Amino acid sequence: MLGIAVAAKRLVTIITVMFVAVFLFAPMTFAQSTIKAQLCNQSVVTIVQPAHDGTVNNPVVHFTGTVGNANQIEVYVDNNYSTQIPLSSGATTYASDVTIGTGTHAIKLSAVGNCSGVTNGEASLVVTYEPAKAAGPTSTNVSENGSKVGSTDSTPQSQSPLSPSLDNNLSSIGQWLNIKIDNQQASQSQLSFVRGGVLVAGLVLSVFGVAAIIVDWFARATSGFLLPALAGAGRILAFRIFFRVVGVATVLLALFL
Repeated sequence: MLGIAVAAKRLVTIITVMFVAVFLFAPMTFAQSTIKAQLCNQSVVTIVQPAHDGTVNNPVVHFTGTVGNANQIEVYVDNNYSTQIPLSSGATTYASDVTIGTGTHAIKLSAVGNCSGVTNGEASLVVTYEPAKAAGPTSTNVSENGSKVGSTDSTPQSQSPLSPSLDNNLSSIGQWLNIKIDNQQASQSQLSFVRGGVLVAGLVLSVFGVAAIIVDWFARATSGFLLPALAGAGRILAFRIFFRVVGVATVLLALFL
């Protein structure tokens, strides 16, 4: 009986020690597991550039902004997935490009967070792409001090009937000779194409005259009514001088009329 009593006391002591140990160490274990728990914050993203409801003239739109608690940004154009922007660990800013078509588009950025099950931060804007218009014909405006301040010109430009290469060559020659190579009115410092031709013809006539056969024929044809007193070589010489005088007069008319 004495042995049974001793064994019972020992069993009660062991059970008591076990209960005390459970009550003492259970709170410490709970506190330790709470400290090791992982906390996740919602991702955030903002758009700094371009401005909301703005207009661009380039189909490639450059985006910049801020981001937090995310490892990548998904880009959507008109609710359709377009591309993604990878982010380095701890990134706070981003920069990327997205291509859009002509017209107005809704752009949405979704920052994918580091923890699953957490709502992604989003930012959106509306942007319109309008292609740049081709520059129209211009004319120069001059300020009071003589400087060029702008240009507008609504005068239609005439099309040359010549091939582009020949027209360019004639234009270069005309600029060198100060001749206007078209049928439009020339300025006081320029000669029209027709006047330039007359000037050249007058110069040739005044320097070289005309062919001897033409002078002889003209002298015989007018012998009965023009300078009848002259005959032979004197008459031919007079008409040669006459044609050169006509050439000089032609040059003067082309230059000053």
